[in-house]
Amino acid sequence: MCSSQTFPTFPTDLDVKPAPTPSNLRPRGTNKLLSTHNGVGLALLRLEHLAGWEKGKWTLEFESNERKWEVRPWWPDWCPTRVGDET
Repeated sequence: MCSSQTFPTFPTDLDVKPAPTPSNLRPRGTNKLLSTHNGVGLALLRLEHLAGWEKGKWTLEFESNERKWEVRPWWPDWCPTRVGDET
């Protein structure tokens, strides 16, 4: 099935931040969106930010062209099991 939907192109090295910014989150290095293609991207995410997103505490987002975009992490089936998973 072919889709005619077009996806924006984002610059590399964008900061991905938790929103709303948790008050108890220590300001360490940020998450980085490294690249995107057809709506799928590759990003480096801090584990504590990912854990907060998985628990529904906050969203992960970035800004580009004066617009906010939400990041939705996922773990591909072909990737090894995550540390801490009980499967």
